[in-house]
Amino acid sequence: MEKKKSFSKGDQVHFIVTEDFVDTANEFVAYCKSNSINTSEAMRSAIANWLHIRIVKEKKLAQLIQGTSTLESIAEEYERNVLREV
Repeated sequence: MEKKKSFSKGDQVHFIVTEDFVDTANEFVAYCKSNSINTSEAMRSAIANWLHIRIVKEKKLAQLIQGTSTLESIAEEYERNVLREV
């Protein structure tokens, strides 16, 4: 079992550039260089944005599921009340 990694300030993060990512990685570095963008800062920003988007989506999904469950409960209760009246 792989030990969980936790990071500290100054730690380096490494990833593998796969065959299908080579062109994108090279284009990214060239773009950053030609626009005086710090590649590390761009990657940190992208990771933070990626994580934020996923967390927000998960929260919205949980709220939707909870809301749907609540609506179903209300509908079921209404149906029981209507059937009692019949």
